[in-house]
Amino acid sequence: RRFIEEHRLPDGSVRVRHGSPLYVLASQYTFTPNTIRLTAGEEYELRMLSADVVHAFSIQMGGTSYNAVVMPKTVTALKLEPKTTGTYHSVGSED
Repeated sequence: RRFIEEHRLPDGSVRVRHGSPLYVLASQYTFTPNTIRLTAGEEYELRMLSADVVHAFSIQMGGTSYNAVVMPKTVTALKLEPKTTGTYHSVGSED
């Protein structure tokens, strides 16, 4: 929650500077924050944690696919680099 409060934009999305970690919490079919704004061509470290059960995470950014398993009590780190400007949607599931 502190991460979201510190990086929230007026529209409810979050933005972090290049080189700063992004924190995402997975729980009951949602990821929080649900909208993250990144700069194309910059690399970011996504750090994910599950609040309840094991979650699958996948996002397609242009020709690159990023996939991870997000588990309770374990931080899953994933480096992301959006190559082009656009809107990308993540896909997740609970196991």
